[in-house]
This record gives sequence, structure tokens and C-alpha cells, in this order.
Amino acid sequence: MKMLPGNTLRAGWGTGILLVLAASSQALAAIAYQPIPPLAPLHHTYNPGITDNFYTLNYQESFNSTQNGYVSRGILAYVERYSQPTASPFRRYWKGPPQLEHVYLTDNYPDELSYVLNNGYVPEGSEGHLHTQQVPGSMALYRLSKFNANTGDLVHTYTASAAEAQNLMAQGWGYDHIAGYVQHTSTLSGIPGSGLDGYPVIPGGHYLARRCGNNATCQSEPGFRNYYVGYRSVMSTPKPTGTHRQTLSFDVWSPDYFSPAQHEHIAIGIHGDFPLNFSNIEASTAHDGLGILLGESGCGQGATSVMIEAFSPTFSTVTGHCTPNVLRNNVTYSFRITVSDTAEISYTVREKLTNRLVSSDSLNAAGLWANQKLPFPANKTGYFFIPATLGSQDYTLYLTNLNVSWQP
Repeated sequence: MKMLPGNTLRAGWGTGILLVLAASSQALAAIAYQPIPPLAPLHHTYNPGITDNFYTLNYQESFNSTQNGYVSRGILAYVERYSQPTASPFRRYWKGPPQLEHVYLTDNYPDELSYVLNNGYVPEGSEGHLHTQQVPGSMALYRLSKFNANTGDLVHTYTASAAEAQNLMAQGWGYDHIAGYVQHTSTLSGIPGSGLDGYPVIPGGHYLARRCGNNATCQSEPGFRNYYVGYRSVMSTPKPTGTHRQTLSFDVWSPDYFSPAQHEHIAIGIHGDFPLNFSNIEASTAHDGLGILLGESGCGQGATSVMIEAFSPTFSTVTGHCTPNVLRNNVTYSFRITVSDTAEISYTVREKLTNRLVSSDSLNAAGLWANQKLPFPANKTGYFFIPATLGSQDYTLYLTNLNVSWQP
């Protein structure tokens, strides 16, 4: 059987978190966190009479097909709603008699596209977008086919399950290729509302994205944060007796975030907390901890820099030396941030493939809290990832191998 391939103080910079949130808190109406789901469900129905598998993002169209001989097979997968640097349209084509079948192609199969257009298939638009490379946390969507020589009937089917694909091949289906890649999805805890989800989940990691498409409503306060997907705040982590240093490590990869034109940054804090209020996201100001800014900061260099930041409900200060223009798209970076009970912080960023050091810094930040007549929140043991400022472009960051540990 064929197997499947399968250290300069910059007080008062403001960073966007404190100043933007403080300004927004003056708004009269509460701003609920209602991001646009990046993924959409691809509904599947099957017609046994003509042996046709039909896939559509349009639920009503899917339902209508069940009134015309098709049977619901549920949701095949969740696909990207909008164009992405890593994704291609999942185009739908229909062939009339004698085949009476649908087939779906991405643009990275030009020979197949030429074949269907030259053999009577009619384009019927696209059904979202499939990743054409395996982005972190994604899984393959396999295409299989079967041909009946007696009737001339050709059937294509798709599955995101390697086990199901193997079973189909054991039943006589031919393996074509990987049509593309799709993401795991689940309801992101805290998002209000009900119904179908569409929020990507990375096993053992985290997903940060902005999905706005340069919509004008994303460019102004106070509602732009609704278009961000991926806030995470873990209020506490188990701290073993005798340990005093918390370390957060993770890998980051992005196809489009690290650009000087991005004007965006992500706040990553540890040894603290960020009590998010999803019913009024603009009021979520009580953040504590030490960490880094990933993207635009006191460097003023767009979304390619890394700097240390101290986070507090009453002040937010960028500090440490500036390391601009060190991060690039389509490169995986390994981050390691350590913060002690006494507000010492150190971080390193390395290229994962080569282990080359691209950025590092260390600082005893206890004086920042002392200047504000506040103690460092040594009793707080959580961490957070927060999109921090208004950007002008959509982006996606994939965080993998996320780990929190404690040391003496």
C-alpha cells in the first residue's frame, strides 16, 4: 500500500498598551472582544446517486444540496477566509455528464488546472484558501480519486485524516496528492457568542493574528482590538518550592509580521499577570510583569526589533538596549525569557536552524518599580501574550514549543 508523505532607560514611551488602553477607557460604551474568526467551516455533502462529493463554505448552499439527493457529511475542515501569504484559493470546478462531479484545486497545480479547463469543467468560484505549505500546527488535507470505467464516472474526495486516507486506499481509492494544509480549530476561551468557531489552535503553542483587511473601522479607536485574534493570559503557573526564576520559552515563525512597515508589536510578559476582561477589552489595564516587546518599540524600527519592557497598571516602560532589524519573515526563532523574584530579566533570541544568536539583553529592573514606589510583583506567576498597538496590515504569528519552567 502506498504510504502518505506526510540598556538605556526610555521612561514614558508608553508602548501602546498603557496609553492606548487608558485613552480607550474614556469611551462611554464597553468594547467587547469580538474578533473576526480567521477560519471558516468547509461543509461536506455527498450524492450517492451520482457519486459526487460537494464542499462549500456556504451553509445554505450545503443545506440546499441535501434537498437534491446529497447527504450531509458534516464539516470537512476549517480553511482560511481571506488570502494569506502562505495560502492559495481552493477553487471549485463542476463537470457535467457523464462525470457529474466536483473537483477542487489550488493554484500550485497548474497542470491539473489546465486539464480541467480543457475538459469541460466549469469554474464555480473558490471555497476559502488552503495553505500550500505546512504552517506550524497545520495538518495535511489529502485528495483521493476513483474512476469507474463502465460509467466514465470520476470521483474526488478529500480528508484531513491520514488514517481515513489509508482506509480509502485499502478500499480501492487512488492517492492523488496533498491538496493543501488546514489548521486545528477550537473556540478560544473567553470569546462571547455561540455557534461555529473558527479560531486556530496550535497544539503546544499559541496563535496571534490580525484579520481586518485594512477595514477602515480597524484604523481607529476604540474598537480595533476586536480584530485581533489570540490574546492569552495565564494568571498563574505552579511554582515549585525553592525556585525563584521563571522561564518562558517558545519558537516563533511568521510569513508576514517582521516588516519595518508593519508598525505593530506584541507584548510578552512573565512573572506577572494580565486579567483580561473580554466583555470590555479596552478596560483590561491591570497588567504586571517583566518581558519583551516583539516588534515596534523604542527602537522605532517597525516590527523587526526586540526590547525589554516593564509592565504595571500605573506605568509601562521600555528599557534595555535596542536591537533593531534582527528578525525576518519565514525564519523560525527560539525565544527564551527568564525573570527572577527580584526583577532580574534576561532574554535570548536565536535562529532555530543554525542556533545563531540574533538578540539578547539582561537587566536588573527592580529600580523601575522602586521609582514608582511599587514592589515588583514577585507573588504573581502568570504570563501573557498581548497584541499591543494599532497596525495597518494583517499578519500572523505562529508560536510553537511553548514551555514555562522554574529554576532555583
